[in-house]
Amino acid sequence: MVWGRNHKGQLGIGSREQCSQPEELTKLHYFDTRLIEVECGLSFTLGLTKEKKLMYFGNEKYCLNREVVGDVLEPIELEEPKQRTIEQISVCYNKMLVKTTKGEVFQYGEFLTAKSKI
Repeated sequence: MVWGRNHKGQLGIGSREQCSQPEELTKLHYFDTRLIEVECGLSFTLGLTKEKKLMYFGNEKYCLNREVVGDVLEPIELEEPKQRTIEQISVCYNKMLVKTTKGEVFQYGEFLTAKSKI
């Protein structure tokens, strides 16, 4: 279920319309999966599926699929990090961290306020 502000498509419902009442994220049915973890940034959402795949919707600025032009209004599967099984995700204002089952941590997004070294 999703609801709230949606100015960049971060609710993943196929539009930028705000939702004042909870609404099912039906666009996820195209992937025949469920989200087991969801993290929200300022204007984007990152999800982890039961198959350990990354799903993204919202502001194109933080999307890892470089061929994306314009805000991502419906969930898409991210292909990064390649050939790794994702264990955990974390998101804050303008960045995301992804931890693999091997303990590797990858970070993406804007790092304007601090140098990032893991």
